[in-house]
Amino acid sequence: MDGQAVNAIAALVEERANRFDVDGRVFIREGGFKEVIPKMYTKIDFKDLEGFVDFVNKIDTSDPTYEGGYFRIIVTSYDRVALMFYRDGVAHELAVARSDVDGFNFNEYMSIEEFRINLITKFSKDGDMAALMKYTSKITDKTEVTLGDDGVSMKMTISESSSGAVVDEKSFSSELSLHARRTFSEIAPVVSTYLLRIKKQSAALFDYSDGTWKLESSRLIRQYLIDNCTIDIE
Repeated sequence: MDGQAVNAIAALVEERANRFDVDGRVFIREGGFKEVIPKMYTKIDFKDLEGFVDFVNKIDTSDPTYEGGYFRIIVTSYDRVALMFYRDGVAHELAVARSDVDGFNFNEYMSIEEFRINLITKFSKDGDMAALMKYTSKITDKTEVTLGDDGVSMKMTISESSSGAVVDEKSFSSELSLHARRTFSEIAPVVSTYLLRIKKQSAALFDYSDGTWKLESSRLIRQYLIDNCTIDIE
């Protein structure tokens, strides 16, 4: 530190200043004089909201190195949240939470066994889930399935492959209300309507929603953050 800076600091001491600028450098009074060195803004990634919130709530916003700026949390989509720090017209992305939920493969046929496993692991038990699981439970590699489909409901006749004896015969709606897990695990799955299709021993769910579930999921994420974070949410 050169003599000019020392003299400037000494003059400011008389004014009992706690923070001041000298030749573009920032100093604070803290057991003497300490130069404020801007923190490096290294982005931290999270895969869940709980860890993200814990990190956010531990930030000391009164830290002198953050002076002159402000924090905001932004819900950028149904599966992504960012912590931003703004200062001098520059936005710094400090932390990001992105959901890594392994979602259901819609619009794709899979074996009945795989289909049922995916239903169990990638949907909640709400809506038409129980009925769908029961409906598909009797389809095996030892049965034959005959379908009558009018576009609204399916009439499924299940019979034994060897004897031809009818095991079950019932009608079932093709349109199902289900809650797919497609965002953070801390957020309740949002209901959507899907179209069920079955052929032989395989099944598929077709997603023909208008994307409303994304907006609702984003709203639920934002509310979760409002309820749990100490930093303002945008």
